[in-house]
Amino acid sequence: MSKNRKSIKGDCKYFLGYKPCKLKKVCSSCAEYAPIEKNILIIKFAAIGDVLRTTPLLYGLKRKYPNARITWISQADACLILKNNFLIDKVLNYSLDNVLWLLSQEFDILINLDKDLRAASLANLIIAKRKLGFSLNRFGNISVFNSSAEYIFRLGVDDELKFRKNKLSYQQMNALACEIDFKNDKYILGLPKNIISKADRFWKSKGVCDSDILIGLNTGAGKVFATKVWPQEYYITLARKLSGFKNIKIALFGGPLEVKRNKEIARRLRDKIIDTGCDNTILDFAAILKRCDLLVTSDTLGMHLAISHDIPVVVLFGPTSTQEVEIYGKGVKLSSDERCSPCYKNECSFLKCMKNIAPETVLKTIVKILGLKK
Repeated sequence: MSKNRKSIKGDCKYFLGYKPCKLKKVCSSCAEYAPIEKNILIIKFAAIGDVLRTTPLLYGLKRKYPNARITWISQADACLILKNNFLIDKVLNYSLDNVLWLLSQEFDILINLDKDLRAASLANLIIAKRKLGFSLNRFGNISVFNSSAEYIFRLGVDDELKFRKNKLSYQQMNALACEIDFKNDKYILGLPKNIISKADRFWKSKGVCDSDILIGLNTGAGKVFATKVWPQEYYITLARKLSGFKNIKIALFGGPLEVKRNKEIARRLRDKIIDTGCDNTILDFAAILKRCDLLVTSDTLGMHLAISHDIPVVVLFGPTSTQEVEIYGKGVKLSSDERCSPCYKNECSFLKCMKNIAPETVLKTIVKILGLKK
């Protein structure tokens, strides 16, 4: 090997090979050489909220492997919330080109936290010295690579464990499966400056100032568990009661599935509410939400975005378990005492679990958290 070839440090975390690295320095004269001591791959595709609440494990990985290079492969929309994550070295969209690149190398540690056939198949195929999380067995069914992941695996096949017995949060279970510690680590969500500036201009155009207490109502329930939705009338009742407090402004949040519902809520409340729209990008949604002083929400993406901003949340639980959601002491989790809840069903003729959470209960909770006065 030539002397020049030896001076190229292809094991540096900044090295690209086809062009100068981001430091714009030549290897032989660079004092920033950072050898990759552990090459780590994380596979986590969906849902976007779950991808976001998986980011705390990055702190534990960096504590255990401070000089690791971390690559994360996910679906396109989830990549948007990972792109500006300061602890991830490379974010990959799930595509043929990127899969081929992953298959061409060897990882020290592979982590797959998706019980998804695509993710597990990919995890089986990629070469890694150590594999953690979910795999496929020889029958093509979901299994586990390591014994530490067995608990989170059993949670998916044992309703009694998931609904009644489990006391661990999603983050604690991920840390257990990945064989790292969890120190109450927070979500990581980096937003570009231009997106934040755009959100600031939005609120200014709506007449919201620094002295206003902004309460968000996130009416979404998502595609998978439409049973998470809190009744439309309840949001309207809550907003009307909140409007009687000093310095309060109320904002309406939702996505494409909430267009009809939010349009009706906005029509009924008129000047008592600010409609933020249902056509925002994920990053715009996150940046607009950042201004809120509190968010009322079901167990949805909006909840996770609020948690990532350290915004107090009042989370309304019906068909899903409260114990898996970590809100870091910022807010309150409300649920009814229905015997059939949680059920994780995506259809229900009664929806008693959500209907039994009264607007008056939510109002009292908000007043207590924010110390509101008439």
